[in-house]
Amino acid sequence: MSDYVERQVYPVTVLVLVGLIFVGLFAVLLAIEAATAAAALLAWSGVAFTFAAFLAFSRLTTTVTPDTVTAAFRFGRPRRVIPVTAVLAVRVRRNSWWLGWGLRKVPKGWMYNLWGVGAVELQLDSGAVFRTGSAHPEELEAAIGAELLGPMR
Repeated sequence: MSDYVERQVYPVTVLVLVGLIFVGLFAVLLAIEAATAAAALLAWSGVAFTFAAFLAFSRLTTTVTPDTVTAAFRFGRPRRVIPVTAVLAVRVRRNSWWLGWGLRKVPKGWMYNLWGVGAVELQLDSGAVFRTGSAHPEELEAAIGAELLGPMR
């Protein structure tokens, strides 16, 4: 089977909202910059850090190959690479609202989720679980399942 790749990205409305927040922050920074240089530097550093973090966590790519399942955010870090041979079971899950988004500790494991409530959970031979968010969890489950049932396993 060829590689399966799914990219989960923030919806345009979220990007517009974040853009408006940055415009507001820029206006505040202009006011602060008039007061002191140290306050301006601190404020600009905070905006730069926030923007970089938002950019880094604005896309989640899940890739399924014959050997691995990989979930990685925009710049390849953080990344989780799981050998297919370590996967005991795979199932579609619906994340509760309280689990939230991002990189999270969940009962018995970890979750990478960018947006929405759809996910695929991998039960690992270590007893841990790993959940990756998905806009198309049934397709992702099928791709992983196909590798679990592959000709060499």
